[in-house]
Amino acid sequence: MKSEIKTYKHQDGEIQRVQIVRLDNWNGFSFVKPSYSLKAFEQFCYIYENFIIASFPMIFGQMLLFTLPEDKEINIPHPDNEFEGIEDRFVLASIALNKGVKIIDHKPVFSDKETESFYHELEENGCLKIISGKRKYTKIIPVSHECGFLSETGNGKIKVNTSFFIMDFIDIATVFDSIGTPIGLMLKDGEIINPPLYDRETLLVDKDFKVNIKKIRIEDLKIEINGKDISGKVYSRPAYKKTSKCDKDDLVIIGNKVKAIKHNGNCPVPASGFVLRVDRGHDIKAEDTVTYKGLEHYEFALQVGNSAIVNGFPTRKFISPFYNLFKLGTVSFPPGLYPHNYAKDRAARILLGSDKDDKPVIVWAEGAGKFGHIKGEESCGASLMEMADIAEDIGLINAINLDGGGSAEILIDNTRQLRLTDRKKEDDNELERAIPIGLSYRDRIH
Repeated sequence: MKSEIKTYKHQDGEIQRVQIVRLDNWNGFSFVKPSYSLKAFEQFCYIYENFIIASFPMIFGQMLLFTLPEDKEINIPHPDNEFEGIEDRFVLASIALNKGVKIIDHKPVFSDKETESFYHELEENGCLKIISGKRKYTKIIPVSHECGFLSETGNGKIKVNTSFFIMDFIDIATVFDSIGTPIGLMLKDGEIINPPLYDRETLLVDKDFKVNIKKIRIEDLKIEINGKDISGKVYSRPAYKKTSKCDKDDLVIIGNKVKAIKHNGNCPVPASGFVLRVDRGHDIKAEDTVTYKGLEHYEFALQVGNSAIVNGFPTRKFISPFYNLFKLGTVSFPPGLYPHNYAKDRAARILLGSDKDDKPVIVWAEGAGKFGHIKGEESCGASLMEMADIAEDIGLINAINLDGGGSAEILIDNTRQLRLTDRKKEDDNELERAIPIGLSYRDRIH
């Protein structure tokens, strides 16, 4: 096992630093969930204010970001709503704020006293912030307790970020969506930790530790609720934003939980999950446990994409669907705000792949700082096409891109050897992004 830094030089004078970590086996990997802290909420507010809204002010309206106190119960209004049995406090809070608050000229206007009291409780606990763009609409953005900092987890000699997660305001498609919800298949030892979504490429390692890449769909799996097989029609984005009318029950499912039940259809489809339509008569309620079967013959799997190289052939175009900011009618992934040009758009990137012996390799392409870089001295960031070239150059046979950009990092003994792309404007200090889940590897490195 070893780690090395390689520097690529471009003809235009730009450089690209890349960290390559070669490991011995796939058994050493495990998924790790960072502990939540209020600092994660504060950081998302900082990113929205200084990076996202500052870059695209004409897209944004009045953005109300909120979280809930971790160690204090506060009274959430329970307005009448169309769903049955909701217990998730973030969902209840999102419903209340969507129904009871409008932001006008950066100030809240309330429709009832209960919501006003709830709003001020959040404000007093440091759990609410208004950030304004140029447009007039109000957008309520929950920030869940899912996210924390990879550097603050104690597990693993090596740690790396992994999956996409709900982040941008247009990812918040329903009251069930919140910043920090991970998206895409995650599997360890044959057990599905998070279900597949969005028809994206998946890196799969079978029980013989052979690696391949293919697309996995939720429709390919068997769904169980409370240990019982449940058959039904799956509704997921982008094909469906809302289900049709019916005389059945629609179950809103995110991750491994039923979040709500909607009778008679017309159910909004979350960006971070799906809706399962079932016949009436099942004894199912909100917060029941959902499990997924059908991939027990795999040791490890991770669905992010796009692929960088498949069976030794570099990927030269989008295979996994991406959002295109300039084609609003063709949203095919929970819409990351930023447009993607496969050959030209450079950013920090992370690859997870395998070499000719099917051994794991992690690659971090350092990105340019959010507020610029010095040409020829600091990394410019890599396009997806350039990542495919790098994958081929270092001898990878199969590899997919993990979540890049501000999330991209590799920690060895909790130390980074490259710089993060998120940095504070005032002093250029690195700003580690909070994430919901990462990968750790426990073996020693030389």
